[in-house]
Amino acid sequence: MSPRAAGLARRDRKPRGSFPYSGLPGRPRVSPLRRPTGTDRALRKSAGLRYRAPALLIDALVALPVISLAYALGIFDSRLFKVPDDWFWSEWILGFWLDERQVILAPLISWWGLSIVIATIAEALDSRSLGGRFFGLVVSDKSGFKIGPQLAIWRGLGALLNSLSLGLGYLWILVSNHRRGWHDGVSGTLVLRDRVGEAPEDTL
Repeated sequence: MSPRAAGLARRDRKPRGSFPYSGLPGRPRVSPLRRPTGTDRALRKSAGLRYRAPALLIDALVALPVISLAYALGIFDSRLFKVPDDWFWSEWILGFWLDERQVILAPLISWWGLSIVIATIAEALDSRSLGGRFFGLVVSDKSGFKIGPQLAIWRGLGALLNSLSLGLGYLWILVSNHRRGWHDGVSGTLVLRDRVGEAPEDTL
């Protein structure tokens, strides 16, 4: 291979987490983060877990006020928070877990399910969850277009699958070539960094 050909090969080599996309007329497309010199092909950098985990935490916190209101209205059993003076928190919670597990599980499942619903609605409307908006993340299909309600719903169903696997679907981002969790794979989407100037070779 000539030195010129070797240089072109190095220039066109895609970093881990990048992918090409093309556009079709009449469809909204996510703006590219980087554009190689001398080509019309754009490369987008998919977001790693170091960006997505905090965004997921914010998405979960968004649902907390609704769960708190449910406790205030008596929908959930609030005895869990009324620890007697002669009890430790750990003993009190363990007692409920052994005897009345639903007191703990009902609000937790409702909280997580509601956070998935809220994120799904936000992504269906604007290709971003609230946590993703805060951290500069955008959801795209493989062609670089914003997703609609159908793909957002598939992502929500994939998030439920991640939950049933006790988070393994989210940890899959660490070993995936394009940093995709199970919900990304089910829906055929990617989560991209939408801010210029981020570290290009982060390992997460």
